[in-house]
Amino acid sequence: MKKDNSEKGAIIIIVFIIMVVILLLSSYFLSFSLWEKKIAGSQQSANNTYYISEAGINEAIWKLKSDHSINDGDSAWADDFVDPAKNPVGGPYWSGSFTRSFGGGTYTVSVQNSDRGTGDLVSTAKVSIGDGKFAQRIVKVSVFRALASPVANRAMFTGGASGDMSISSSNITINNGDLFSGNVFNLSSSNITINDNPDSDELEGQLLSHGNLLKSGTTLNSTTICAKNDCTSECEDYTAGSCPPDSSDLPLVDFDSSDPNSFKSRAQTAQNLNQCQILCDGNPCSTICDGNPCSTKCVLTANQFSNLFNGVANVTINNDITFVTGSINVSSKILTVNGILISANDVNISSSTFTVNRPDDQTPSGLMAERKMNISSSALNLMGVIYSSDQMNMSSTSGTITGAILARKINYSSLPSLTINLDNDIILYGLGYAIDGEAVEPTFSPVITIDHWEESY
Repeated sequence: MKKDNSEKGAIIIIVFIIMVVILLLSSYFLSFSLWEKKIAGSQQSANNTYYISEAGINEAIWKLKSDHSINDGDSAWADDFVDPAKNPVGGPYWSGSFTRSFGGGTYTVSVQNSDRGTGDLVSTAKVSIGDGKFAQRIVKVSVFRALASPVANRAMFTGGASGDMSISSSNITINNGDLFSGNVFNLSSSNITINDNPDSDELEGQLLSHGNLLKSGTTLNSTTICAKNDCTSECEDYTAGSCPPDSSDLPLVDFDSSDPNSFKSRAQTAQNLNQCQILCDGNPCSTICDGNPCSTKCVLTANQFSNLFNGVANVTINNDITFVTGSINVSSKILTVNGILISANDVNISSSTFTVNRPDDQTPSGLMAERKMNISSSALNLMGVIYSSDQMNMSSTSGTITGAILARKINYSSLPSLTINLDNDIILYGLGYAIDGEAVEPTFSPVITIDHWEESY
């Protein structure tokens, strides 16, 4: 009898222990499930607030691109972002904000410019998670609108109603940009390659002709052909057989007006400040040689420029801007320009080695003629703009140009190898559309570029 009672007591204890273990395990699994549910809910709330905050950034970018109205309750963001009156040099700079509410949450977006066309966006999203609590996510983005190229990504360009382009017996490669003829484009016995920029979302590498494209005996490689009589499907406003681009004028350059921003005025200012230096290496020299300046001018007459080469084979110009009030004539010489060389008349270069360097990213560089430009039997290595207000002729010449070639009319023949690498920044400074880091009456690109993206809670 005692044995039966002890066995029953032991069974009761075992059952009790098992029930306690089951109860503990059930409590653990219930607690674990609730914790997992909270984690899942927290992750869902975090995801929701992130996407809502990102939506705020996307709306702000749209406003910076397209909002020209104050009827939506805040300022015209697209205008204010680049308004010089609201973004004076040195500040204070424009700022703005807006808030959007929806069921259970809000997002607030603010913008603070750090310069004209450059600013920081902050989007803060809050979503209710019950009991008066909110999930929060913050996205910070730095954005800017770049200055638009006055020739719209065109590395070789003729403009205006008489802007014909003729290329014969030549090998030309264009990288990262387009080739544009303002009127008839005549190609014969040549190899032309126009390459797209792989780092850009825009389509480059195009051959664009406002007039007819006439070609014979020519190998032509380009992403598209858009001409009056020849059209590929990738062209804007494609129509089978004809989709010429709109006419475009040659960008204007202020060569020698009385405005302080004209090239001649800027060269004269540098000369007045004793910032000019031209070196003539060789003997004899009209003034001083052996590495010393043979001229301390930035503004020269045609005769003064010609005299630099008296008995000298090699001339180096260290002026940011050198302005010659007459024609520039260089024959069988070595000329290096660390900046930009400009003629108020014609430029004629033959049988010479011509190098242009850009000393820094805010210095204009290149070769410009207010009238015609003729280059023959020469070697070119230029980081700058080649610009002629009238016709540009080039023959039996090879080299590399980083920047662009711009003229009213172009006639090229017998070029063994010419490579042109588009650089829009060089174009802006080379044409005087940007000076010392500031835009002069600029046109901004419609594209908003994201420079930095940061997230926080």
